[in-house]
Amino acid sequence: MTTLRVLRGATFRRDATRRNTNLAGYTITSQVRDPRNLAVVVASATVTIADQGTNLGEFELDFGSTEAWPIGPLWLDIRFDSGGTIDYTNRITIEAVETSTRPV
Repeated sequence: MTTLRVLRGATFRRDATRRNTNLAGYTITSQVRDPRNLAVVVASATVTIADQGTNLGEFELDFGSTEAWPIGPLWLDIRFDSGGTIDYTNRITIEAVETSTRPV
């Protein structure tokens, strides 16, 4: 299992790759959820799939600002829908931590 650390208030954006997969025609979605209450979506990603002719399998997940995220462990996975087959990544744990520097 992968664990990422994010400082609350930072922008959470990640480039990713699904190896050996042409993502043209795929719908990719991802949500961050709090394991203490899985009914609540903390954030949904805006997904941008790169040009598959030059960047095979590459895409970007952008969850925006983490300012309102709860402190503590959060979960996410990534859903790949090819229009006929649906697959998921393993769960990724995010440790959301408080920052000491705040805007004035």
